Amino acid sequence: MINWIRFEHIDDWAMGDAVSNVYHEHELGVKFGKADWFTSRVPGLEGNWIKDHAVHLGHTWSTVTIDDTLRKQIRRINGTPIVMLCFPNLIKSIDNEHDTLRKIIGAFEPFPNVKFLFTNTWDLCTSTIHDFNIVDYILERFKNIDGKRINFILCNKHIVDEIKSKRPDVDSVYFNVYFDRIMHFNPTVEFNTNKRSKHFLCLNNLHKNHRLEIFEHLPNDKSYKTYLANNITLEEENEHDQSKLYAWQDSLPHKYYHDSYINVVNETMHEFFPFYDKVTFGHLTEKSFKPMYFKQLFLVNGYHNINIELKNLGFKLFEDFIDYSFDEVAQPLMRMRKLKNELTRLSKLELSDIHEYMYSESCQDILQHNYNLYQDYRCNHTTRLTEKYGGTTDDIMSDRLSF
Repeated sequence: MINWIRFEHIDDWAMGDAVSNVYHEHELGVKFGKADWFTSRVPGLEGNWIKDHAVHLGHTWSTVTIDDTLRKQIRRINGTPIVMLCFPNLIKSIDNEHDTLRKIIGAFEPFPNVKFLFTNTWDLCTSTIHDFNIVDYILERFKNIDGKRINFILCNKHIVDEIKSKRPDVDSVYFNVYFDRIMHFNPTVEFNTNKRSKHFLCLNNLHKNHRLEIFEHLPNDKSYKTYLANNITLEEENEHDQSKLYAWQDSLPHKYYHDSYINVVNETMHEFFPFYDKVTFGHLTEKSFKPMYFKQLFLVNGYHNINIELKNLGFKLFEDFIDYSFDEVAQPLMRMRKLKNELTRLSKLELSDIHEYMYSESCQDILQHNYNLYQDYRCNHTTRLTEKYGGTTDDIMSDRLSF
């Protein structure tokens, strides 16, 4: 049995006020709170992570105070105590001056039955900025702690692999909330085998320069495209409550996926819109995974080699039909120019030719492979932790008495 440890706000928390309390971020908002781990068993249903998932698995939770009575508080806990900490989306949110993270880890270090989970399953952008490395920052504070007590569940595979390379004894796994989130809002999909009317689907919300470049380049008569930042919406979106259009990306009618062949994905990060001095890799959002779930052809416009990132995750590209060589161009302006040339070439193809390719045996194999792999990534890591730390009552009592 897992017991999630909660503690009150700590002043000068080293990683930003938004993550000062344990797993609160998993309970916030439509965008993430209703589509995180708990939905993997009940796609399409709303819920609360603690009530609907943790309780279902037999988990409990305890609020503690980090003071001289901590030992006594922990001894009273039934099950395996886990302290959940949120890995920051943006490294710049870290305040090195006070180093409260070291205080928290230090507070629980003397108790070997207490485990640690660092998690962030959405929008985890990079591990390094201005020569500051967040992985080194965290692992240095764990240097005296047995790796069996330490867990990372993160949505950036580069960071996961970096942790594995530096602390192979630590459990570090890749998991992206978007696999569950897409299915949560689209629990059933009927795939269209009829000829489609558009070459492209291109969905855009917030303004970013690389998105506008592609949006304006795609021919209007051959594309379903939306650009909410400029009030350009699709037919059904005009009928929505304008204050709720933020949810367009999750609830778009399926006909737009099924009446277009190629999903032109404009990802979040690009050198045109630098959050950092240099763009690092591994950051992928729901935009890149929707074509897998809806079985579309795709190409991704983002940072250098972003399509290769998808291959590194095991997904297959349509390299016998789409020229992805633009992805290899390091210089962003040159890459954009080459990408636009490829989109122009694709736009001149007859719809019947695209349809013939899409329903060829080779393409259908790729589409099915990507869909199957998408489903494989929808594993549930809360269950995984239960299996790892749940143990028997005797195991738990022995672990508690060991300190």
